[in-house]
Amino acid sequence: MILFVFEGERREPMLFKSIEQLFFPSSEENIVCSFGNNIYELYRQMHELGDGADIAGVLKENGAISEDYDMSDFSDVFLFFDLDIHNENQPPQISAAQISEMLSYFDNETENGKLFINYPMIESIYHTGSLPDNDYWQYSVSISDCSDYKKIARDFPPYSNLDHLCVTERNKTRSDIVSRIRMNWIYLVGMNIRKANLLCQGKHEDPTQKDNISQPSIFSSQHHDFIMANQTISVLNAFPLFLYDYFKPEVFKMR
Repeated sequence: MILFVFEGERREPMLFKSIEQLFFPSSEENIVCSFGNNIYELYRQMHELGDGADIAGVLKENGAISEDYDMSDFSDVFLFFDLDIHNENQPPQISAAQISEMLSYFDNETENGKLFINYPMIESIYHTGSLPDNDYWQYSVSISDCSDYKKIARDFPPYSNLDHLCVTERNKTRSDIVSRIRMNWIYLVGMNIRKANLLCQGKHEDPTQKDNISQPSIFSSQHHDFIMANQTISVLNAFPLFLYDYFKPEVFKMR
């Protein structure tokens, strides 16, 4: 059984439901929950509990999963959260060093969980031109604009909604539509991994190995080359990066 932990309660679970239908075998049992707060709060609670902490216990304390679950029930744990550095409610003591520490803590799906970060937030899934978008590598947003990023991303043409990425009750019997949605996700995987490889390795091409675009490497590049250099964030979405990390790379080769 795999546990997927999301920051939000609506958009992330909705997107994952489609990912699950498109890519995961029907025999795989997945548990989906929403923490309802940012990753910094989840890390704070885990850190306060010390070496004996387990994420299932923290999630139960917050009412995110059923009391019936224990950590031993889950083979893997994956977490999906926003960077959220623009948030005025974020503790002011959060620093780049502490974010790097947090990524080191949430670096293993069989232990504390493996964290995938949205840059700057989940709405980056909207921030693309018609798929496949050859200009995706260029897209960034200033930190000062991140407070309006939900609107900025949703207004970015041509996708005003997520119909191009969501398998629904209405379209799930249309094989042509489902195939197109699956291909859109494959495009997104290719665009995000090549952009991440450009950030981390300086080459806009598929990574030669998955470790080249690890979450700590991506954050380090974002911090040095964008956040500190010019107060911007290079747009990336956690879901395509997770798919590449989880499955065999050939599944997402551009066709």
